[in-house]
Amino acid sequence: MNINGYTLTEELKNASSGFSKWGFATKNGEEYFIKELINPVYPVDRSAMTAEMFQEKINYCTQYENRFKTYYEKINRASRGNLVRINEFFRCDSRYYLITEKVGGKSLSMEEIASQSDDKKNILMRAAAYCFYDLHYAGIVHSDVKPNNILVKKTQRGNYVAKLIDFDSGFYKDEKIEGEDLVGDLTYLPPETFLAMYGEDIHPDEKADIFSLGLVFHEYYCGKLPKYDEKEYFYPFEAILDDQPLKLDSRLPEKIRALIESMIDKDPKKRPSAEQIILKLNELIPNFAMTVGEGEMYNRERYESRTIYGGDAVDRITGTVIRSSGPTSSSLRISSSFKTGEYVSASERVATSSSSTSEAGKTHEKEAVSPKPGNWFKMAGDL
Repeated sequence: MNINGYTLTEELKNASSGFSKWGFATKNGEEYFIKELINPVYPVDRSAMTAEMFQEKINYCTQYENRFKTYYEKINRASRGNLVRINEFFRCDSRYYLITEKVGGKSLSMEEIASQSDDKKNILMRAAAYCFYDLHYAGIVHSDVKPNNILVKKTQRGNYVAKLIDFDSGFYKDEKIEGEDLVGDLTYLPPETFLAMYGEDIHPDEKADIFSLGLVFHEYYCGKLPKYDEKEYFYPFEAILDDQPLKLDSRLPEKIRALIESMIDKDPKKRPSAEQIILKLNELIPNFAMTVGEGEMYNRERYESRTIYGGDAVDRITGTVIRSSGPTSSSLRISSSFKTGEYVSASERVATSSSSTSEAGKTHEKEAVSPKPGNWFKMAGDL
């Protein structure tokens, strides 16, 4: 089956993917991940509804397209290879599709991760925290943090890196989102998100991601979630809302225990930011040379993702600064075409001379077009 130039290598499936179907496809000799979004459905049959209903659906889909073009653009700009970029976002007939790189290599299981040395687990946790630092810096909440959405890969140097995927449930942290629009895996669901889902006047922000990440970190170290009374509660958030603290594994090192306890605090305001998590983990990594000022992250206009972007780069694993020359920032451009069968391409890179944010999810940019980068997406993710 061919979808807008992509030939499916297998039938799209719904396994563990919520409101979508996914699989793999090839185009021009390259293999990609493809996702078909179940909602919304673009109306293509005018005879099946009234003119008013047809126009209402068109308007809804237009708003959806505009919102997610900007949303995915912001994720692509924020990524340094650790946030898996959206190569293309398009509609084909009545369905919307996302195309990303196929992340190569074998993902590690939770058991394999837990069996690693503490040093390697600390490095992995820092890599995962960097994903959320970049995402939160862009003003975006992932909202569906769980192990399946953090791909763990082993590098040629024997370290472990994390790649964050599946941003479809996310929202802008300054955006007032209705409880009915919030989603998440119940096992990793933050308590405040549950309350918002059920009508309380609570607005989850980036600290919701930190709670879920704290549970994932516990699994990285111990291979399992913290304990709670499973006869009384189905999920961790239920115990916490009932003021029954989760019981962390006794094998956790003292400083890691303190970090995870702070991440899963019932009060979101008491949880650390992704930046604070990174700085804490830096203290635990042997021979780590701090390359940024104490208590602050690197300046994003100076430290870009690897040398392919130009400018100075910070190696995610070692923390060393890589000196290079070239433009100081870059962006992806997604075209506005949404005619049936035409795709929206995010594969053309442009060098950005200035960028400012006027409101959540909207950027005004002054762009200078640079040559197409070929396979730069793969390069950016090849840590």
